[in-house]
Amino acid sequence: MHSGTLHGRAQPARARSVSSPDPLKAFSMFASPAYAQAANSATAGAGVAGLIAFAPYIAIFAIFYFLMIRPQQQRAKAHRAM
Repeated sequence: MHSGTLHGRAQPARARSVSSPDPLKAFSMFASPAYAQAANSATAGAGVAGLIAFAPYIAIFAIFYFLMIRPQQQRAKAHRAM
């Protein structure tokens, strides 16, 4: 039996740890403000998009109110006045 097999199955190669410096860490102090600005503008855009996505629910509620709830309340008020 070979050391790379277990019960006849080949084992995946393990990643080797490399001690070389990460090239992205050298640019991290320059990239972080850009990411922060992008995240801030994305958050502001998400708030507006959330309101726009919520608008149909508000419109549906307004339609139900004026077509069903308010007329029923007026009928009940007229019935109580009798």
